[in-house]
Formats: sequence, structure tokens, C-alpha cells
Amino acid sequence: SGIAVLISLGLSTHLISKHLQHFTHPSVQSKIIAIIYTVPIYSIDSFLSLLIPNWALWINMLRACYEYALYLFLSLMLSYLGCEENDKEVVDYLEKHLLEHGHNHHSSSPAPGTDRLSVGKRFLRTCKFGTLQYCLIRPSTAAAAILL
Repeated sequence: SGIAVLISLGLSTHLISKHLQHFTHPSVQSKIIAIIYTVPIYSIDSFLSLLIPNWALWINMLRACYEYALYLFLSLMLSYLGCEENDKEVVDYLEKHLLEHGHNHHSSSPAPGTDRLSVGKRFLRTCKFGTLQYCLIRPSTAAAAILL
């Protein structure tokens, strides 16, 4: 496992340095770099948990604090659309492209037993809120696991 950690550290460092050398799209690349940091964080966490099993719960709690990478991924997807800051722009963009491809933006293959998906400002805010909520709850549950 130590060899795998070293390989992941080397590849992550190389990838991050390349992004920093060619930092032409800061709004996108800053999120990509932060997401890439999950690789060394998770690999070092796993390695230390194997080496020091008595400390694994504490080490995993520190890793849980980096769960905000999930929110960074959502932000990255919005950055790719080019309208991360303005929810209305995102909704307009999605509605336009769904209609272009023959999809009614108020219905897209719902799962059995669920309502039809409505791509709107409320949907986007729900995605953001749910992601942020997870990023706060995950470290809290890790801390609760240690206390209990």
C-alpha cells in the first residue's frame, strides 16, 4: 500500500503542477486542483489507518473534513457552464439545451414512484443545499462516531 501511496502522490503532484503552470482558466482550474488534492488526502489517510489501526477512527475524521470536495465538484460543473455565480443563467442555459435536444425541461425520465424533474431555480438551489448539507453532516457524524 505504501507503493500505491507514493505513486498517487507523485501523479497528483505532477498533475497539480501542470495545472499551475498553465493556469489559464482560474475559475475552473482552482476547483480542479482542489479536487485533485482528494487523491493524496485519501491515500495518506488509508495508509496511516493501516499502519496505526488504533488511530484509524481519528484519522478518518480528518479525512471527512475534506468532503467539501463534493461541493467543489458541483461548483466545477457550474463553472463549465460558464455561469456559476448566477442561478438564473444556469437555469436558462439548461432549459435552452434541454429544449434543443428535444427534452421538455419539466420532464426527463423520472424514476418509478417519483415526480417529474423540473429544472429550475428551486432544483438548482436544492442541489447546492443538499451538497453543502452533506459536507457539514459528514464530519459531524465522524465526530459523533468517535464520541460514541
